[in-house]
Amino acid sequence: MRLPQNLQSLSHETIKADSNGIDYDVWTWVPPGYEQSDQAYPLLFVLDADMFLPAAVDTVALMSSIGEAREAILVGVTTAPPGNHGIQRTIDYSAKPPTQEMRATPEGAAFNFWVLYEQMAKATGTAFEDLFGGTDEFHSFLADQLLPNLNASFRINANEIGVAGHSSGGDFAVDTLLREDTPFSRFIVGSYGTDVLDATLAEREGAFVYRSSD
Repeated sequence: MRLPQNLQSLSHETIKADSNGIDYDVWTWVPPGYEQSDQAYPLLFVLDADMFLPAAVDTVALMSSIGEAREAILVGVTTAPPGNHGIQRTIDYSAKPPTQEMRATPEGAAFNFWVLYEQMAKATGTAFEDLFGGTDEFHSFLADQLLPNLNASFRINANEIGVAGHSSGGDFAVDTLLREDTPFSRFIVGSYGTDVLDATLAEREGAFVYRSSD
């Protein structure tokens, strides 16, 4: 069966991260005009690829074809089976566990978001604190392992490497933006929750402002 044109250049491989030993599915898509040009392209890592990469591919393919967006290489990353992506994304995208104060149900609230994480931990026999804290390892996988491999295979503009994340993925994008040493300089942040960033967010924002020339 012939794939739609905008999916014909989509490739897949499963890669074990050196930093945390987790297997990830990596989907790479180049825009239709890539093979006919010699230019370097922006690259965007799309987190939670199993949910968001198809929409990203369709959006870039359509909008770039009518001149409303630039062409870009998209790289979708998600936990490979039999791993549980719902659990692993929480580990990868959150720098540290929320404090007991953060986890408390606000007065008068009918719902506490953190109860879902407590139930997830209990159902899988995982300590609640172990559901968090893997941000450095996941950033290292993207920046130190995956990106050099992509640079060796594709024409990539080193000044336009981005990450797109939603919800907890947005937390990871914000954490990455505020890092002092990262190759990422473009960010799409969707509906992120600052809970686990709050304790250091103001300090890190201030440091970012003072060291950034733009």
